[in-house]
Amino acid sequence: MKKWWNTLGVLVVLVAGAVIGAGSYFYHVAIARGDKSFVTQSTKLSKKSSVYHQKYWYLHARKQTWTIESSDHLRLVAWYIPVKNSKNLSNIF
Repeated sequence: MKKWWNTLGVLVVLVAGAVIGAGSYFYHVAIARGDKSFVTQSTKLSKKSSVYHQKYWYLHARKQTWTIESSDHLRLVAWYIPVKNSKNLSNIF
């Protein structure tokens, strides 16, 4: 019986450590302020990029700027890109 309790205790400690470790990792990746290695601030458009055509289109698309004020008085800003073919489709970024 004692061996069973020891095994259960070890499993609880391992699971708790895994949950705390994963939580810490995601906190530092998603929430903590600071430079993120996976986020680039570069505005250069490289033809070597696999998404060059999509980025080029987006940079040169005619955008409308929409603004609204939230209930807590924050100014919310969005870009609207109208669809060329009117099929009730639209993109909001």
